[in-house]
Amino acid sequence: MINSTHRFTASITLLVAASLVSFTTNAQIPLKAPKKANKDGLYYYIGSVTVSGNAEFTHPEDDITPCFLCFHADSASSKLIPRVKSDGREGNAWFTFSNGEFKNNTYRLLDMSINTKKCYDPLPMTVQINNYRADLAETETIDDARLVKVIKKGNLKEVKCTENF
Repeated sequence: MINSTHRFTASITLLVAASLVSFTTNAQIPLKAPKKANKDGLYYYIGSVTVSGNAEFTHPEDDITPCFLCFHADSASSKLIPRVKSDGREGNAWFTFSNGEFKNNTYRLLDMSINTKKCYDPLPMTVQINNYRADLAETETIDDARLVKVIKKGNLKEVKCTENF
């Protein structure tokens, strides 16, 4: 027969174990820069991280910028995305989201649907990303990351498109 002390101890043990499982499944593993490039010349990071900054949208007439939606990390968040030793780029990290989808002049990314023929102000966001991939080729390339979830975002504000973008 189990007395009440043993039941109480067993209950506490189960609660602690359940809490640890919950903590470990929700915990983020900081991004870790690889020591060398993969066979394809790209650097694949391990881990996930939450970063803040602005999503900036390319002007519809801009055919130079390599991404429609570029995420520019703020100074504090940029430090969470370590640079590989051979990365000579300066300034804050910026990247595009690898899981965005274009269809019928619309860019879809999780709960966002953006008309690619319109112009928008930068959108403040806090997002969780993983699968960060750095491309250090000296061409028009850009880093990318998979958007896991949007934690916080401002309001998407359409602005008048100008020819001087």
